[in-house]
Amino acid sequence: MREVSSTQTNAARILVSVASLAVLALRPDSSASPSTPEPSVPSGIAATPVVVRMMPGASEVRVGEELTLHIVIEAGSDVFSVPFRIGYDPRVLRFVNGLEGPFLRAGRSDTVFSASPAESGDAVVVGLARVDAGPGAEGDGELCALSFVATAPGDAGLRFDGAMVRDGQSRIVLSAFAAAAVTVRPADP
Repeated sequence: MREVSSTQTNAARILVSVASLAVLALRPDSSASPSTPEPSVPSGIAATPVVVRMMPGASEVRVGEELTLHIVIEAGSDVFSVPFRIGYDPRVLRFVNGLEGPFLRAGRSDTVFSASPAESGDAVVVGLARVDAGPGAEGDGELCALSFVATAPGDAGLRFDGAMVRDGQSRIVLSAFAAAAVTVRPADP
């Protein structure tokens, strides 16, 4: 029997994370319900979900202003990767960039981070993963911050699509994703 090195195990974990991102990026209809498989909870273990939530810098912005959307995680346990899409109304917001937060880097872990506009133009594809072997991150913290510019009045239409949390064994973790409401008002005269 061939022994598998920790480098090979890490490479497999990264490939699973990248494959998850590829599926999210290629999905043509971001408004469709995600077909994420349901996580399994072994009997005798409390089914308390990890919560990933959007925390906007403001619930109301004016045309021309920047909106920063902080993506935070609560009650994380052995969190290894968090791929997701943030959908939005492209008539109201324009994606600018994304910055990785400190949560997955806890314990000086090496990570990969990507935040790119989806080909459809109405979503941002985000991928976050640890590269190092060992247990995932624990607790609460910021996963990333996404910046947008308000381009027209209306409801920003923020939503999570195809989101999941994976543990150090690449298993899907029971999780809940909470979107936020942001309204764009006309620019001041």
